[in-house]
Amino acid sequence: ILPTLSCYEVTNTRDEESVKKAIKTAVMSKQYGHEDFLADLITKACISILPDKETQFNVDNVRVCKILGSGLFSSQCVNGMVFKRHAESTIIKKDSCKVAIYTCPIDALQTETKGTVLIK
Repeated sequence: ILPTLSCYEVTNTRDEESVKKAIKTAVMSKQYGHEDFLADLITKACISILPDKETQFNVDNVRVCKILGSGLFSSQCVNGMVFKRHAESTIIKKDSCKVAIYTCPIDALQTETKGTVLIK
């Protein structure tokens, strides 16, 4: 009797709208009122990690990183890796900037002790 009770089936797992429709019902039971925004984020995350040949994916490939300071509607889906750390300077927010990430220290190991003076 259970197979006859199905009301919707996702046939194309790469189509955002059909996947979002299925995810939205599951999210609505836990986060009522925010289901549209969250279903969109979850759909983008799931489709982005879906392998080319298979329709199943590993849920460990999607991570959630909670960062203090803003609200739910500031959430976004980021492709790649996110490292949660506090800012190490007094500047914690910047608009329209370019970011460089170094994996090694960039400070000088020792200061320069010799100098050349040119007198004319």
